[in-house]
Amino acid sequence: MSEIYVPIQALTLKPFIMNNQLTNPFSFIHRFLHWSLALGILCILFTVFLRTGWMNKDHMAQIIMNSGNNISEENAIKIAKAIRKPMFNWHMYMGYFVCAIYVLRLIYIAVYKNLGLKFKQGNVKEKFQTSVYIIFYLVLGITLISGLFIELGPKAYKGFFESIHQPVIYFMVVFLIIHLAGIFIGENTTTKGIVSQMISGKNSHE
Repeated sequence: MSEIYVPIQALTLKPFIMNNQLTNPFSFIHRFLHWSLALGILCILFTVFLRTGWMNKDHMAQIIMNSGNNISEENAIKIAKAIRKPMFNWHMYMGYFVCAIYVLRLIYIAVYKNLGLKFKQGNVKEKFQTSVYIIFYLVLGITLISGLFIELGPKAYKGFFESIHQPVIYFMVVFLIIHLAGIFIGENTTTKGIVSQMISGKNSHE
C-alpha cells in the first residue's frame, strides 16, 4: 500500500486565508465588521441625539407641566425620564453589540493588518489615514470602556466615568464627518467605486 503525501501547508490556515482572501480589503469578513460597527455607532449616536434633543428631560418635563395637570417640576422630570428610558435602553444594547464587534475588529486588525508597517512605509496620505484610524480605535475603546464602567462598575465612580464617556462620544461625529469627506474625495479622485466595492465586495470594473 503506497503512502499518501500531504504537504504541511495543507494542515495550516494559509490555504484557507489565501482562498478566502481575508487579507482583501473588500473581503466578506472585512465588510461585515465594517458595516456592523458603522450600524452600531450610528444607532448609539441616534439615541444620544434623541436624549439631548427632542427627548431632553427638561424639554419633556416642561411639556408635561404645561399639560394642565398641576405636576411639579421634580415629578415631571421623573415622568420624562421614565418615558425615554425604553428608548435609551437601546443605547446600552447597541453599546454591548459595538463592544463585541470592536473586539473582533481588533483581532482582525492584529492578525491580518499591520498598521504600524503601513504607517511607516506609506505616503503622506496613507500616514494620515492610518493615524486617523488609530486615534478612532483608541477613542472608541475609551468610550466603550467608560460606558461599561457606568453600567457595570462601582456606583461611586459613575460620575467620573460619565464625565469621560459623554464628551468623547461626540468624537464619533467628528470622525464620521472626516470619514465621509474622505469617501467623497476618494470617489471623485483616486478610489472611484470604493462605496460599491465596500457594499458588494466586487471591483466596480469587474
